[in-house]
Amino acid sequence: MNHNLISLFEPLSPFILKLKFLFLLAFAVILGVCLAIGGQAAPLWAASGPSVTSSAPDIERLYNKYKSVLDQYKAPTPPEAVKDAECPGWIVGTWAEAPKDLFCQKWPYRRTTYEIYFAEKKEIARAIYGLALFTKDLDPSVTLERFERGAGGFHYSIGQITSWANAVLQGVQPTYTDEEKALLEKLVADYILIRINGRYVSIGLAAHVLGVAPQTKRSLSLNLNHERLHVMWDEAPEFREAAIAKWRTMSDTEKQTVYSSLKGYNPENEMQIIEEWAVRQHENIPIEQWK
Repeated sequence: MNHNLISLFEPLSPFILKLKFLFLLAFAVILGVCLAIGGQAAPLWAASGPSVTSSAPDIERLYNKYKSVLDQYKAPTPPEAVKDAECPGWIVGTWAEAPKDLFCQKWPYRRTTYEIYFAEKKEIARAIYGLALFTKDLDPSVTLERFERGAGGFHYSIGQITSWANAVLQGVQPTYTDEEKALLEKLVADYILIRINGRYVSIGLAAHVLGVAPQTKRSLSLNLNHERLHVMWDEAPEFREAAIAKWRTMSDTEKQTVYSSLKGYNPENEMQIIEEWAVRQHENIPIEQWK
C-alpha cells in the first residue's frame, strides 16, 4: 500500500466531511421549504400513502441547530483597534512611570510582536515558569524560587505559546501559579490566541510574544533590546546564519566557556545556547540600527 498517497488524502477528510454536511443541510432546508409552502406537487412516494407535512417552526429549529455547529468553526473577529494596534502588548504591575516610550519604540517587528513589561522580575518568573519548562528552555532542576531571583526576560514564538496553551487546556501541562493563568487569559482577551473547536489557535495578530522586567544589574531597556534580538534571530536569517558559522569555528574550550556562562539553560539544547550567546554578543547595539 502506498503510504505517501494516503498521507496526501488524509488532511482533506475533515474538509470533505464538512462539504457533505453542508450539502445535506442545504438539501434538508430546501426540501422543508418546498413542503411548507403548500405541497401542491406531492412527492411520488406519497401517492399511495399519507401526505408528508412540515411546519416553518420545525425548519427554523433545524436550521438554528446546525448553524450553531457551523459557528464553532468560525474565528471571532477582533475589534479594529486590536487589529490595527501598532504597539500590541501589556504593561503589568505598579510603575513610578510607565515605560510608554519603550513600549511604542519603532523597530522592524514591533507590530507583530506582543510585548509584556513587568514591574518586577518576580512577576515575570511566575508568569512563565511552566511555559519555560514546557519548551525545555529551563532545566527541570531550576525551582520557581530560583527562577524568581534570576528572570529578566523571555521570548517565545506564537507556535510555542499555542502549543503550551493547548497542553494546559488538555491537562498535559500543569500550571504552577495564578500568574500563568492570568497570562493565558490576557492573551485570549487580546486575540493573540482564540479558543475555537476546543483548541487554542492563533489568527495571526502576533508572531512573537516577549516579556521583560528591570533587574538590579540590567535595565529594562537592555533586557528589552535583548529579547527583541531573539525575535531578530527568528526573522533575520543573516543574523542567525552568521552566528552559527562563527560558533562552528570556535574551539571546544571556547564553547565550554559559553556553556558555563549560561547556567540554568538546558545544555542539551545546543541551538538555544548558540542563540543566547549570539544575542548577548549584540544586545548593546540599539535595536533601531537593525533593518
